[in-house]
Amino acid sequence: MLFEFPKRDDPSTEDMGRRAKRFGVTCYLLGGDYNDQADALEAAFNAEGPGLLVHPTMGELNCVCEASNRTERRGEGGMATFDCTFVETGSAMGTRIGEATQQLLMGQATSAADTIKRNGDAGLARANVG
Repeated sequence: MLFEFPKRDDPSTEDMGRRAKRFGVTCYLLGGDYNDQADALEAAFNAEGPGLLVHPTMGELNCVCEASNRTERRGEGGMATFDCTFVETGSAMGTRIGEATQQLLMGQATSAADTIKRNGDAGLARANVG
């Protein structure tokens, strides 16, 4: 990622990792039932979430169809063509687990209050340090 700032002549960059791979595929559906097949394929492209694409040369890929354009020709038995753009989904991001800050803060406040009760004003100075 590139960062540029006003009135500063030196930009800064940060490596954000590899971008997601995108690739185009053209699909052809032929025969008397091409329209039913095309409807089913279009529904799969528009389904929520990623799906498994089985590609003849790239193998099995988890991806999302970003865009598809359907073209139909009824002559010569019928054909539907889809020009599609897919993007890899990669692995799912795990849920980030952090500290329960509210509980941590309440525990520290209780500890500080207990120290003050035990030691009076001198305990206040020690509670603020630790």
